[in-house]
Amino acid sequence: MYSKRKRKSSVWTYMEQTGSNLVTCTICQGTFSFTGSTTGLSRHLKTKHLNEYFDLTIESDLPLPLESSQSAESESPSQPGSSSRVSAAPCEVQEQQTLECVITRSVLAVSTTYSKRKRKSLVWTYMEQTGSNIVTCTICKGTFTYTGSTSGLLGHLRTRHSTEYFDLTNIETPDSPPLLESSQSTESESPTLPGPSYKAPHKVQKEQMLECVITGRQACPDGSEKKNNIDSHLLKMIVTDMQPLSLVENEGFQEFVKVIDPGYVLPSRSELMRTHFPSLYKKQKQQVREELEGASYVALTSDLWTSRQTKSFLSVTAHFISPEWELKSKLLATKRLMVDHTSENIADALKEICEEWDLLEKVCCIVTDNASNIVKAVEAMNVKHLPCFAHSLNLVVQNALKNANDVKKVQEKVKAIVSFFHNSVKASDKLCAQQVQQGGERKKLIMDVETRWNSTFYMFERFQEQQEAVTLTLCVLGRNNMCLSSDDLECLSKAIRVLEPFDVVIKELLAEKITCLSKVIPLIRALRGCMFSKKDAQRRELYETFPLGLELRVQLDRKFSGLESSFILEVGTLLDPRFKKLPFVDKGSITIVQDKLINSMLAQSDSQALVPAPATQAAKHQRPTQPERQLDLWEEHDETVKECLKAVQPACGGPNVDMRRYLEEGIIARHEDPLHWWKNHSQLFPLLQDKAKHYLCIPATSVPSEQVFSQTGDLISERRNCLSDENVNMLLFLNKNMNYFA
Repeated sequence: MYSKRKRKSSVWTYMEQTGSNLVTCTICQGTFSFTGSTTGLSRHLKTKHLNEYFDLTIESDLPLPLESSQSAESESPSQPGSSSRVSAAPCEVQEQQTLECVITRSVLAVSTTYSKRKRKSLVWTYMEQTGSNIVTCTICKGTFTYTGSTSGLLGHLRTRHSTEYFDLTNIETPDSPPLLESSQSTESESPTLPGPSYKAPHKVQKEQMLECVITGRQACPDGSEKKNNIDSHLLKMIVTDMQPLSLVENEGFQEFVKVIDPGYVLPSRSELMRTHFPSLYKKQKQQVREELEGASYVALTSDLWTSRQTKSFLSVTAHFISPEWELKSKLLATKRLMVDHTSENIADALKEICEEWDLLEKVCCIVTDNASNIVKAVEAMNVKHLPCFAHSLNLVVQNALKNANDVKKVQEKVKAIVSFFHNSVKASDKLCAQQVQQGGERKKLIMDVETRWNSTFYMFERFQEQQEAVTLTLCVLGRNNMCLSSDDLECLSKAIRVLEPFDVVIKELLAEKITCLSKVIPLIRALRGCMFSKKDAQRRELYETFPLGLELRVQLDRKFSGLESSFILEVGTLLDPRFKKLPFVDKGSITIVQDKLINSMLAQSDSQALVPAPATQAAKHQRPTQPERQLDLWEEHDETVKECLKAVQPACGGPNVDMRRYLEEGIIARHEDPLHWWKNHSQLFPLLQDKAKHYLCIPATSVPSEQVFSQTGDLISERRNCLSDENVNMLLFLNKNMNYFA
């Protein structure tokens, strides 16, 4: 119409020239400016009408020109040498065009989205392509622009149709394809940044979900029983082992979890602290509160500690006997103190913690170390205070070492040798080689630390064990002046002998999870008995002649001289069926304690109405009510049993009879559980059993609170130095109170 020459390009199958420089698409009626080149027209077909474009390339005898279409349509002569194609021979040009056509057809066959190939993405279960670039959701009939990627379609299912979305992720088929067809190719095209790989938590979760679908494994949707169970054990692992929360973002741990269960999606670090741990903390706190409500008496231990970030914390642990006669220990709080450590501030902090747990009326005693500020704080609360037995014993040893000049000089020499080997790699290696050469084990020398209980004894003991190897190594290194003389070695040996009984006592205290105060008087008596033992005359002589032995006796008498005048320690010992009157040296004090205890029970019986024990005991032996008009052959026997039970009940005698009958009972073996004995005999001593719960719940040491701070040191490490004070309290609470993997 506008040009008499024949159109060579096959693009004119769907194009019509409607003006001197206008062309109209016969498919969409779009108009375009035409300057003699069909490149733009071909591009329009390729982008807007891909199906027709693909049919055109297959049915056309000539390949559809892409880059060279402009030169093919242009009537201007080509300049020789302008391009490799122009300068090539006609046969070569035809071969190149044919090759381009084949490549183009191959690319189109792979990249076209409107082709006959099978849809691999599971997202097409709820999507239908209704146009060349239009996709319709079969659920809500919404339409979307489709460019070859299913990312937007998957996002629509996830946000608008979550049920169908999780149904897709739970489909188990051997060849389940990815929900995002182009996700891998998209990631592969992005440049790789140098340095350690880090992925944001939401990207990690997304990739894990996609990996689940790609591998055909069943996913663990939020709220499912399987995911909740795995999440619960993940939380317990973190608080049990004091792992940093960044563990869930570590690449190695993510790969490990993927191998264990590819369908499980790890929660992010922020999700752990925002949702999972607060929920677990709230649940565990309520459980501890319910247990404390069932306790009649509660004893507390407390201690102060400063972290490596110079933050001060106050820990408080509660100890009580449950209605089932089980001794329990619970961490109540690890509170940050941002004020001066005065007795008033410490007392306010302790009261605040007790009020939070409703324990002010139940606290019977608080055990702390011998620091004056915390002792005054407990006294200001009008609560009984008990000094930590382990701290007191350590002070006895430390003061004795300071006053024994000969031993003190040997101690300084040994510390210098240990410090030399600790600070010199060459010396340490030489010592290890010497130990192996002598046929022994490689053992490192121990340094004396004043704040660690009995650490001087452990330093002396290890040095004496490795003395020969240490001396030879010092001589080889030219440090002969550091070697100990024979007199020093003899002094060292004697010091070990007199310190050994104190080490046995410390180990006895640490052997049990909670050492009751009833052991204090028996242990001190046993320690004194060791000093004056007739069976070991050599050791007894050391305590009478050796300076350190004499100082230990003096310091022990000074620290524990009024031991049997402490009512709380005497009652605790008396009510322990393993000891009773046996450990007391002053028999007159036993009578005084009994009188005070009986008066206390009388006052208690007057202030509250106690249920008579015979009714409870007899009820256990009564047979179920028999139907009327039924012969009961056991009636006479049952009546006789009731009379016998009444005859043995002490209810009519009151506290005096309770005390007398308790003391008449035999003493149980030392390794037996005193609470188990009270559980079996509590109904025989209804008044006395309440006092047993009162005093046998009190620990002898403040070790439980100090163990909290050893855990705090692990928690507030370099990898977790930004934990808030609330999170420190929460994680330590879970660590100490959770019944792991029960």
